[in-house]
Amino acid sequence: MSTPVRIQRRRTKGWRAPAKARYVGRGTRWGNPWVVVQTRTGWAVNWAGEGTPTPEWRASTDNQHAAHVMAVGLYREYAERTVGFAVRARVELAGRDLMCWCPPEMPCHVDVLLQLANEEASR
Repeated sequence: MSTPVRIQRRRTKGWRAPAKARYVGRGTRWGNPWVVVQTRTGWAVNWAGEGTPTPEWRASTDNQHAAHVMAVGLYREYAERTVGFAVRARVELAGRDLMCWCPPEMPCHVDVLLQLANEEASR
């Protein structure tokens, strides 16, 4: 069995998601509740989840890569603090390729999900 990988979802004509790959972006229970947005002065990471995080959180940077790093770090913290998150990820996502819209050169929450979902398999 091959190691599960991150796949960039695409809208290009003729592109098809690989068999058994699972989309885990926003709109699914696995989507990152923090969103990277471009501002007039650089890049920001904003809460896009339900409700308001406590304390209300927003960070800015002039670098898109740094904003993605922040968003992934926040997602990792969110996953660690959410009861049952890692167990559910292993049950539902283990062994599957995972898809998101992030470009391959940018950090992505899918990297966190792949690690959590496949922890037991790698031991």
